[in-house]
Amino acid sequence: MLRRAHDAGVRTMVATPHVSSAYPRTRADGVSSAVVALQAAADTASIDMRILAGAELDLMHREMLHTDELPGLCLGDSPYTLVELPFSADARFAEMLLGMHHDVQPALLAHPERCHAFHEDPELLGRLVGQGMLVQLTSASVAGMYGSTVQRCAWTMFEQGLVHVVASDAHDAVRRPPLLREPLEEAGLGELVATLCDDNPAAILAGERPAPAPPVTPARSPRLGRLRAGLRRR
Repeated sequence: MLRRAHDAGVRTMVATPHVSSAYPRTRADGVSSAVVALQAAADTASIDMRILAGAELDLMHREMLHTDELPGLCLGDSPYTLVELPFSADARFAEMLLGMHHDVQPALLAHPERCHAFHEDPELLGRLVGQGMLVQLTSASVAGMYGSTVQRCAWTMFEQGLVHVVASDAHDAVRRPPLLREPLEEAGLGELVATLCDDNPAAILAGERPAPAPPVTPARSPRLGRLRAGLRRR
C-alpha cells in the first residue's frame, strides 16, 4: 500500500484503523506502536513516506472508550477525530448520535456519501457543516465504485460546497487501493485535487479549520452505465 501510494505522489499518510465493536482491541497505544514499526519498515525499504497515527471511530462504539483515550485517537497531533456513522442509520438517528458526542469534537466525518442518512435527508450534511463538522469523501465513491446512489450523493455534496477532504479509505493494495488523484481527474474534478488532497488535509493536521472546496457543477453526468458494466466484468 505504501509503495502504491508513493507511486501516486503521496508523501504523508494517516493510518486510521477502525475503532468499533468489530475491532474492540484497537486502542491508541497499539496504533501508535504499530505506526512506529511501520515507519521504520518504510524507512528501511527506502519508501519516502511520513506515516501518522490516527483512527476511524465508529460513534456507536464511543461508549466503550474512556474519555482519556480519545486524544490518542486524533489524526496525528491535531485535535480532529475521524468519525463514522452506521451505514444503515436513518437521518434522525444519525443527527442524534452526532449531537450526543461533543467530546469527539472537532470531528471529520468519514464517507457520509455512503450512509443512508444522507440519502434520506439531502439537507442533513449542510446542517452538520453549519455546526462545525468537517467532511471527508472517499475517492472511489466519486468514481462510482460503490454504486450509482452513492456516486450521486457524492456529486450532490460537491455541488453544495460541503466537501473538505477526499481520502482513499484504502484497505489493501489491490481491491481498495490508496488512490486519490486518478478518480478525481476521471470525474472531471482535477482542479480540486490540490485543495482536497493536499491543502485541506495539511490544514487539519496543523489543527486549523479549512474551508470546504467551492461548489462545483459536473462538466458531464457521471458515467454510471460504463461503471456498472466495468463492475460486471470484474
